[in-house]
Amino acid sequence: MFVNKCIGIVIRRIIRRAARTGRNLRIKNSFLHRLVPVVAAIMQEPYPELIEKSGEISLLVKGEEEKFRELLDSGEKLFTEIIASLPDKQIPGSVLFKLYATYGL
Repeated sequence: MFVNKCIGIVIRRIIRRAARTGRNLRIKNSFLHRLVPVVAAIMQEPYPELIEKSGEISLLVKGEEEKFRELLDSGEKLFTEIIASLPDKQIPGSVLFKLYATYGL
């Protein structure tokens, strides 16, 4: 999705952290893509290509945010099912790791 894999990983983490924060603030819809034109305008002097590519960047950011929201939804559903199935309500460490590593919870 992003050109450089290392840069893509960092950008993806930033997008996901911001999306998770938005979710915690009860923002229901994708919102990060709306910030792209603002950031592009602020950064246009050192990076003039951002203005030209802001539409494409917005689509990428929106797509990543929506995929992450779907992942969080499925992870939260799985978490609820796991909690309901545990008699003592203690989640094994391996399950917690899977929820974190796979679902971003």
